[in-house]
Amino acid sequence: MTVYPLDNWSVSAAGRVEDYSDFGTATIGRLSTRFEISPAIALRGTIGNAFQAPTLATINYQAQVNFGTYIAFSFPVSSPEALALGSQPLRPEKSDNIGLGAVFTLSDRIHLTVDAYQIKVKDRVSLSTTIRDAIYPGAAALLTSVGLEPDAAINYFINAANTRTRGVEAVLDGLIDLNEMGRLKWALSGNYNRTKLTGLAPTSSVLAAFNVPVFSLADQRNLENRSPRSKVVFDAIWSIGAFDLNVRETYYGKTIRYGTPTTIPTTGPYAGMREIGYGIGKIFVTDLNVNYRVNDTFTLSASANNLFAQKPTLLPTPLLQPIQAWAYDESGPISSDGTFFAIGLQAKF
Repeated sequence: MTVYPLDNWSVSAAGRVEDYSDFGTATIGRLSTRFEISPAIALRGTIGNAFQAPTLATINYQAQVNFGTYIAFSFPVSSPEALALGSQPLRPEKSDNIGLGAVFTLSDRIHLTVDAYQIKVKDRVSLSTTIRDAIYPGAAALLTSVGLEPDAAINYFINAANTRTRGVEAVLDGLIDLNEMGRLKWALSGNYNRTKLTGLAPTSSVLAAFNVPVFSLADQRNLENRSPRSKVVFDAIWSIGAFDLNVRETYYGKTIRYGTPTTIPTTGPYAGMREIGYGIGKIFVTDLNVNYRVNDTFTLSASANNLFAQKPTLLPTPLLQPIQAWAYDESGPISSDGTFFAIGLQAKF
């Protein structure tokens, strides 16, 4: 629903009610407004909330991975093994968000938008600490108490933490007429954000007795650094005749990951470290796409994603599994797949 208190002022509202058999009723909505100060400047704002119930896959997640020298288990949150270690029924994730921004029409072909935002999430769902005796000495008693081998590992899903994300993003776009050389559409966008933990799941008494946190420091830091602190994208589309050439350059800023070693190192630069941090950001990625309109019906395309085959960071040696000689970190903005080429034909009838 949208109303106009003034000709230059609009207010929009939307909402819905959802009912979950396991989690009850949730009411979510959004309220937005836009006020045009002049044809060149407008202010806008939005507040809203959201609700996400744990999926059946999350509630019933179970896995078993053999790492050669030990086996890692993930158990459903309602399993006897997880319950014995203090698991609790999963609660829905709830969030509140607010955004304030401005829109500038710098000319008939150049526009700028700037927005600041805050997102608060309560009861974020994540895997618990992976419990191993090699990392938490004495934890073997916990493992054997639930029927596992003393050198095994175990985790389960939990409502790990509450978080607050604050950020700002800006987009500058324009169009350049190149006359007989066609036209160039371009856009430069950037985002900076930071996430902080505002609450943490309590550790059950059964884990605390063995000095095992339910959500480790490494897990906490990874939750805070799940996305790059900054991201900048330059996108340009050159159109001439039947051809469109699209070039996109993306920069992913500083991103940190933390891992728990297979066994706590006793020598070297990581000696005695239970959580090991390493950077995976500061990466430039180039994407290229070419379209050729054969006629009004058919368009040929060729593309290359990650044209220069940028690769993520190699994991520090103590974070490798016994069966690994080396491995890339696959949790960041790019994978280790390298360049992806594609050729396509589109038909419009």
